[in-house]
Amino acid sequence: MGHPLEAIDLRLKRANEHLRTINRKERAFLDLEDRRIGGYFDADASEYVFRLEGEMPDPRIGLFVGEFAHNLRAALDNLVWQLVRLRGGSPTRRTEFPIYESRERYRKRGRGALRGVSTDDRAAIEVIQPFEAGEGAPDTYLALLAWLNNVDKHRFLHVGFAMPVTFMPAYYTPGGGIKKRVPGLFPWNPLPLKDVGEVLDVRYVPPVTGYDRAELMRVRIRASGPDPQMEVKGSPPIEIALSDPKHSLILPDLKVMKSLVASIVDGFRPRFDI
Repeated sequence: MGHPLEAIDLRLKRANEHLRTINRKERAFLDLEDRRIGGYFDADASEYVFRLEGEMPDPRIGLFVGEFAHNLRAALDNLVWQLVRLRGGSPTRRTEFPIYESRERYRKRGRGALRGVSTDDRAAIEVIQPFEAGEGAPDTYLALLAWLNNVDKHRFLHVGFAMPVTFMPAYYTPGGGIKKRVPGLFPWNPLPLKDVGEVLDVRYVPPVTGYDRAELMRVRIRASGPDPQMEVKGSPPIEIALSDPKHSLILPDLKVMKSLVASIVDGFRPRFDI
């Protein structure tokens, strides 16, 4: 018989193969020449809307991400199964690696998933639960992994564009002689070109707000003419996103997720050196 973690290592290897495929498809998509930022004036809202133009990402990326997440999630479940057997126990249908954003739900349901696991192993799994980062913490990488795996079982993973917010709070000073300063998070500067009397507000549109993943930013303005026009200064990085109303991630997050799961497995590996 092979090593108890042999099948888990195969799952991690398979997840890494999917990750390489996802990265290749992402690079091919983002390198397309028609990938540019355009905009239009929404007269009803008095907002200038910036969007990423060109074709949407290959929807098959969602399939690869789903299979990637399944292998990582299964690797963790297989790990608990082997921890139960290591202590001479018999795994059941409830045996799995618990991932909970709520401490209360973990106490009601998660502990049963670890029946047969040693006290030390149970404590090691509990300390990395998402709720340890704050009650209801939805954006820890374990919580995101559980979300990816669950959503893929029920519906096709939707992919689209996103602009990662990596800038500290700052003040935006519009060009064109406009002196108004608007506080907020701004990945780049929208500059008036024509018929823009005043910039009132700048709002980055995160991908969790709706299903239009191509929309990047809305600039509320006071128009001074019939045809307001604006442009974006700079070339901000664009990423492919996966999101729903509660969770959001970009494809580079998958590498961190895979490294996290591998580190969890490696943390328990010495227990099987028998």
